[in-house]
Amino acid sequence: MPGLRPCLGHDLFEGVVKYDLALILKQLYNGHGGDRGLSVHKLNTLIAHFKFSGTDARDKPGILSDSQAVSWRAVQVWCLLRFLPILLCGTVDVTDDAWQLLILLREIVEIICAPKVSFAQAHLLTKSLLLQL
Repeated sequence: MPGLRPCLGHDLFEGVVKYDLALILKQLYNGHGGDRGLSVHKLNTLIAHFKFSGTDARDKPGILSDSQAVSWRAVQVWCLLRFLPILLCGTVDVTDDAWQLLILLREIVEIICAPKVSFAQAHLLTKSLLLQL
């Protein structure tokens, strides 16, 4: 509705991030699929065996499917975005464009969600967004 304030949970995590993550993961599956590469099953196994702790254990991501978007709560999407580079370490090619987009998305979200943002971070965010245009 027009006039409503932006909502970080709905607009960012249940909107942009969850759909972008689904597209990024789909590209990573296509580029590195097969028995040795990344698949939905392999990523679900990595998530299931990862030792989340603290509030992350409560908000850990659920089971992924091949659908267009993940259907989790905002905190689960944020948790997946934060830990995905660690989960996929050594599994995907870090020169892959989809991987680079994942890292950029993660950096942008970390700046947006930071309790304080320096001038340099704001400049980096502006620069990151302009590079994508």
